[in-house]
Amino acid sequence: VPFIGAIVSMVMDPVRFWDKQREYAPRGVSWNSIAGKFSVLVTDPEMVRVVMNNNGDDSFKMILHPNGHKLLGDNNIAFINGPTHKQLRKSFLNLFTRKALSVYLGVQEQRIREMIAKLKEIDGEFELRTYVRDLNLITSQSVFVGPYIRDQKAFCTDYLELTLGFLCFPIYFPGSQLYSSIHARKRVTKELAYCAKVSKARMEAGNEPTCLIDFWSQRVLEEIQ
Repeated sequence: VPFIGAIVSMVMDPVRFWDKQREYAPRGVSWNSIAGKFSVLVTDPEMVRVVMNNNGDDSFKMILHPNGHKLLGDNNIAFINGPTHKQLRKSFLNLFTRKALSVYLGVQEQRIREMIAKLKEIDGEFELRTYVRDLNLITSQSVFVGPYIRDQKAFCTDYLELTLGFLCFPIYFPGSQLYSSIHARKRVTKELAYCAKVSKARMEAGNEPTCLIDFWSQRVLEEIQ
């Protein structure tokens, strides 16, 4: 479609859209126009590496989605390149040591066992998809920010509302899905900023890390010192 490209088919049936896009890429690369932006779908591992290594302001620039910048913010790591991006990646090394991974594994196992116990109490047939989604949300939150989220139910609601922004048209006005998703992102960001503040205070007090943000706070404090 002129000017708007293939965004209508992408929003109306995203699964079918990307399946068809893959069919256009027998050699691992296909292209399309989405909301007036030239985009590529890369499925070949070597070509993915080429694209990622040439990501920058003067070459291929990562957008992720027509609503990506609005939903995630211009300072999101997905949109940063060059020395700043390398420095950020370096700060992640402390998050994936054996000690850190063992902590995450324990948290995941606890949450999974809690969900299994909950499912065992249900009588009769039920749809599993919603419970798997909830398990994914609570497991991810527990691994990343541990017990610091003040209202987990509200956070999950806002996070799901944020993700819906990747399934809607890039139209922003009060009452639109993108409008609701951006405001949900602001609430999510505010809560994560609170979690980071509490984590930093715990790590400064010498407590042991219990989640990913603790290991990150610990690394940042070490660099500051």
